[in-house]
Amino acid sequence: MEKKCLNCDFLIQPEHKYCPSCSQRTSEKVTLRSLFANSIATYFSLDSRLFNTLLPLLIRPGKVAKEFIAGKRKTYLYPVQSYLFFALLFLLAFELLSPRGTNIMGDGNDVFSFSGDTTATAQDSITFPDTLINLETVTDSNLISKLDTLKNIVSFENKINHFGRKLDSLKKAGVNIQTATSVLTENDSGFWKFLKSQIIKITYSGSNSFLEAFLGNTPFTLLFFLPFLALFQYLFGNKKKYNIASHFVFHLYNLSFAFMVLLILYIIDYFTEKSTILFSLGIIPIYLFLALFQFYGKKLWRNILRFLLLSFFSLVIGFPIIFSGTLLITFLRY
Repeated sequence: MEKKCLNCDFLIQPEHKYCPSCSQRTSEKVTLRSLFANSIATYFSLDSRLFNTLLPLLIRPGKVAKEFIAGKRKTYLYPVQSYLFFALLFLLAFELLSPRGTNIMGDGNDVFSFSGDTTATAQDSITFPDTLINLETVTDSNLISKLDTLKNIVSFENKINHFGRKLDSLKKAGVNIQTATSVLTENDSGFWKFLKSQIIKITYSGSNSFLEAFLGNTPFTLLFFLPFLALFQYLFGNKKKYNIASHFVFHLYNLSFAFMVLLILYIIDYFTEKSTILFSLGIIPIYLFLALFQFYGKKLWRNILRFLLLSFFSLVIGFPIIFSGTLLITFLRY
């Protein structure tokens, strides 16, 4: 007697123990045994692919990407899965192992620093129109326009410093963030109110919190940028053998390695109190260079050219876009 699969409604024969369409067991009641058995099986399935990916990713640059593109899809973690796994693992380690109560970003406690010679600033704002120049005696329209612009810039800077001094005073006085936000934004609306509110939140939270949020957004900004890097590499790669998606896979696995190295070095730093994480600045470029040989072949001069072009594109174009984009997203979402 035919019956339907409980998962996908596919018609199955009595002799079928598993659905030919979705692979679910045809007769399985929900029991504690089945729940634990399936969970453990799923875990070790991931674990197997994880270990299949881990070792060659560490010691054979470019091998995983090349074999995945060639058709070995069940052997390794999928590129995006691998990238997110190692990126989130690094972020988790950073969150758990970051020393609490210390400032990673410097000696100050705030992302925004408004300290300085406030007396000089206040004096400049008072004496600017009278001491520097008398606009009424100027007849050149271009000069008047430039001086007006300069005056507006100084006025805006003074408003920023005034806001910062009030914010610092409220924080040092122990005023809570809700009251400080209410006091400092009571005459603002729209964009300026939102901007000031974000600055207040970040200042009260401290630099460690902002850095953690910044790092948490970085993998997703990188993921957004990678297709453009893949397109750039495609222009100078083997167009007959590899399409843009193939180069995307290549960079996803390379960045998986990068996050893996950062994770290992960060853990070493935590236990040894050394700054070994700086070695990643040398390890990651060398890995990319070796991966290009595995991916494209042994033609030295072509791979050197590809490496130089990728490095130039990443540093000159990619880094400013990724950094500023991550900074903006972190500020807006904080």
